[in-house]
Amino acid sequence: MTLSDQEKAIAESIGFDLEVCEAIRRISGRKLGRLISLNDEYEPVGADGLSISVEREKVQSLLNELQVELANAGYMAFWSESVDHEESGDSVVVLKTSDPYEIILTLKTDGSNYEIANKDIVQRLRDWETRCSFKIIGAANSWVAVRFEKLPENICLFAEEVYEFCPDTVEQGVGLMNENESPELFEEACRLYPELSKRMQEMLDEQDSEFEKMDIPPELQSVLESGSGGFTTSTAMGIRLLAYSIESSKELFLWWD
Repeated sequence: MTLSDQEKAIAESIGFDLEVCEAIRRISGRKLGRLISLNDEYEPVGADGLSISVEREKVQSLLNELQVELANAGYMAFWSESVDHEESGDSVVVLKTSDPYEIILTLKTDGSNYEIANKDIVQRLRDWETRCSFKIIGAANSWVAVRFEKLPENICLFAEEVYEFCPDTVEQGVGLMNENESPELFEEACRLYPELSKRMQEMLDEQDSEFEKMDIPPELQSVLESGSGGFTTSTAMGIRLLAYSIESSKELFLWWD
């Protein structure tokens, strides 16, 4: 498919081969835009990559097609999301690289609300790679998605480690599940992971102790006690669910909200 003058200008400005861009345009059937990242002040800036707006349900099929086309060309495609408020939503990003960590570095993924810097995320993933095998399939400013090819040997201890590094995987993820709606899943999670490690249990006990010391307004206390507002299961159970989710799906979605 022929590139527009604007698309040719984008390709030239970021050093992309026109033939590769034409292939991406043909396969996607979508307009090619320049990838937008954020600077240190969290302001949008142009980055050296292409971005294609795609509906969530079509992301994986487009990634599969592009990976085949780009495999030997020195480019990689990833799932991401737009930071352009005029075109928010899911996107597929193409970078001129053979290093999957480049998507995290380019988009400057971090967990600033947990004081986790971009380099911390890269370092932690590289450490995990010494114990298991996975592909980085996507990233944005505040999240990273990976797909395992070989799971960690001890999935339960790994889930504890994931929780410590990224509490939102539980607190705003699997921990929001309701046992009444999925009793079999909870049973499987407990069967896989009957007891947390002593270290993790002590850490959770300390968290509970600190929480009890907090001056919580009566109206919020009633919400917490009723289980409404999304608080549906304990953190300990959430970590068990996380372990089961990783083992069954072979995927992990890390985000810092």
